[in-house]
This record gives sequence, C-alpha cells and structure tokens, in this order.
Amino acid sequence: MYPDELLCESGAVSGSFDWGEVMAAGQPRSLFRHRDRLHAAHPARRNGAYTRAVSTHPLDPLTGDEIRRVAETLRHDKGVDERWRFATIMLHEPAKAVLRAWQPGQVLPREAEAIVWSRADGEAYEAIVDLVEGVVRSWLHRPGVQPCFTHDEFYEADAMLRAHPDVATVLARHGIADLDLVLFDTWAYGGALVPEVYRGRRVGWTDVWIRDAPDSNPYAHFVGGLHCIVDMNAMELLEIEDTGPPERPATMGEYVPAHIPGLVVRDDLLPLEIVQPDGVSFTLEGHELRWQRWSLRLGFNGREGLVFHQVGYEDEGRVRSIAHRMSFAEMVVPYRDPTPDHYRRTAFDIGEWGLGFAVTSLELGCDCLGEIVYADAPLHDSRGEPIVIKNAICIHEEDNAVLWKHVDSRAGVEVRRMRRLVVSFHATVANYEYLDGDHGHDGLRRRFAAVRNRCRRADVRAVPPALHRCPPRSRRRR
Repeated sequence: MYPDELLCESGAVSGSFDWGEVMAAGQPRSLFRHRDRLHAAHPARRNGAYTRAVSTHPLDPLTGDEIRRVAETLRHDKGVDERWRFATIMLHEPAKAVLRAWQPGQVLPREAEAIVWSRADGEAYEAIVDLVEGVVRSWLHRPGVQPCFTHDEFYEADAMLRAHPDVATVLARHGIADLDLVLFDTWAYGGALVPEVYRGRRVGWTDVWIRDAPDSNPYAHFVGGLHCIVDMNAMELLEIEDTGPPERPATMGEYVPAHIPGLVVRDDLLPLEIVQPDGVSFTLEGHELRWQRWSLRLGFNGREGLVFHQVGYEDEGRVRSIAHRMSFAEMVVPYRDPTPDHYRRTAFDIGEWGLGFAVTSLELGCDCLGEIVYADAPLHDSRGEPIVIKNAICIHEEDNAVLWKHVDSRAGVEVRRMRRLVVSFHATVANYEYLDGDHGHDGLRRRFAAVRNRCRRADVRAVPPALHRCPPRSRRRR
C-alpha cells in the first residue's frame, strides 16, 4: 500500500463526505502528524459551539497516555519487548449494561484491547488490559493467524528492498537504474494463497511501480512480471519472481496537471465561500456531539477509523436510541483477476491494514468547506508509541437544497430548506481514496475515488487452471 499524501492543490482527488439528518421542521427562508497527546484543533469561538472540554466518558477513545500505559503493562506483565509488535491498541468498549449503570463522577470502567505478536516465533496474542488497575485481564494465544500489517512494516520492507543488491540487479535488467523512482507496494497474502514453502511465516508480496518523474504517478507505470516475496518478521527477501518485462501500455496514466501533456486547467469557476456569521448550530464538548435534537459520541480506532456511539434523537422529552454503535466493519476489493501478476490481489483494506491507520489530515477549503470544527485521531505505531493525526475528523453543516415548497394563491409561498450535519474522515490506501462519513438520513455511506493504475492485460489462457476463479453469475432482473 502506498501512503503518499495527495494534495488537492496539485490535482489529486479530494472532497468531503456527509453525515447528518434532513431538518425535520425545515427552515424559513430568512434563515500533520506525530504528537503524543490530543490537542484542540480549533480555537473556541462565538457561542461556545467549539468547546472541547476534557471528557471522562467510558466510550471516549484512548488517550496517548492510556495507549502508552497499555504497552508498558504488557511489557511488564507479559514480556512484550522490542522483539514484539503492536498491531492494534484500542478501547475495549464496555457492555451496554455497564454503560447504562454508569453515572458521571463514578470510576470510569476503562479497559483496552491489544493485538500483539512476537517477531521471533510469529505467534499472536489478544490482550485486555485494565487501565484503572494497570493489570492484564486476559491473554489469549491465537495460533495460526496473522495480525494486520502495519505501516512501520511497509516502510521497513521498502527500505530493505531498496538496499538489497539482488533487487537492484533485477531492476537493472528491466532498464531501471534510479531506485528513487521505484515504488515497492507491499500487500498481505490471503491465507489460502501463501506458498506452501512459506506456510507459518508472516509473508508479504510486492508489486513494483516506476515513476516518470520524482512527483509523478507511480501507478501509471507497472513493472509487470516482477514481484518480491518478503518475510515481514525477519525483514528478509525470500524470493524474486521475474518473468521478464512486458511491453508498457501506451495509455497515459498521470493525474497531476503538470504531467499531463497539453492539459489546460479550467479557470471558469469563481470562488465559493460559505459563512455562518452567528456560528454553527452544533456543539462538541469532549467527544459528545449535539445538533438540533440529535446526539452522539465520537470514537476512533486504527482498524475502523471513525466510530459513532449512542446515536440518539430527542423525541417528546426523551432520547430515543437510534443506534448503539455505527462503523465500517470491512472493505473488500475482490479483483477476480487470475493472471500471474494479479491473482494474489484479495484486498481487505480494513482488516489487513486498518482504515484508521490510513487516515489523512484534512484542510479547510480543500477537503471541507464552510465553518469547520476539526478533531484529531489518537493512534499508535507498531512499537506501542502513541501518535496523533491532526485534523483527522471534519465537522460542519451543509445546506442541502429545498426540503419542501408550496405556492398558494392566497397564502403565498412557503418553502423550507434542508440542512445536514457532516462528519467526515478521509483515508488513503495505496491508489484508493475512501472519503468516509455518516449520513443520518441514509445511514453510513462511503464515497470512493482512485488513481487508476495501468497494467497490460495478460493472456488469461496462459493462467494455470488452478488459478481460475468461478465466472460471475449473470445478473437477473427482479
């Protein structure tokens, strides 16, 4: 996966995604990166809508200090030293009964769950750590499974391959001398596809891409027939697959305007500004978000990214529970391509890499437009050290056209406009952009964009029969 930041001013895909609820009653016409702790991303202003008080709720995301405490507890109690890696450290959410019984001022039931593995023997464990007592409550051995890949492993594999003389020799046979232009795009193996000789090892495989220029699109030029197999625990090159360089596709695959021959950038749009002179209509106190009669709590973790807890709506003096928890559980990309270069492409972008770990910082006017409140995302690296992605979550209101209108010859015109609340985060996973959010009227939704990659299509007749997948069913009318 390729974690380069894509900046909107240089032509990359960008945008916001929506969360909210159509205004029920309508509205009259007159109306970057590595930090150890969370910090306010926007100054307090106007009517207190931007207040970010310290929250003490059981569903709050883990703080940097709590993440570090989890790692220290596991090192002390279970010997998790520098030979181990942390795949995930996230809040172990209390059961509904515990949440119903808890009252502000009581001791917080704070527990964290962690997935760790030993690089020495490859064994994985699931742990639950009591953050109040500082002890390990559960330690479960999970033989035969592999935790998600981490971004640290991606960068370490890249550095190892760039320094390996065998890789340089093979690239030279493909006419590639400048390794600074090369992208080693490491993927996780699907369990059934791991070569028999490497069973039981934590192995990854790489596509290889080449840029035309230091800031051009690597996915425009695939080095076909060349793949590296890597032991991700030992950071050792196990094998180089090289079937020879195929002919490059003739199509152009750049997206940055400077690299598109003859492109004339449009200049027929004038600036669009959205202002709210009296401030926004929502409040964010700690992690509790309120808007009109809606309320919810914001959560975040490395696997799922943004999480919504205790979504409710005030109705006749009581809060109706709409959803206890909302998140994206998985993102599967079944390529269904049996050719030698692509048969291993079975991407589970959330389970194999973590959508939250791929989140990018957002920018005013580029990713979000209007009066914006930002929130940061508390995460960690594979050594258990806390980090924070600044401005990872964007919160703002949008006008959403006419909700209803009627014209009467006597009463005149009555019209109401829709307004919706938008809570969004964006994740970059290789050449994919996930512009994610939650829309209260339509439910959780995802907007997807991608930088197209270019590969010459191999002859499927040359594929071994064992690699052929079942053809898709024909779509039937209902």
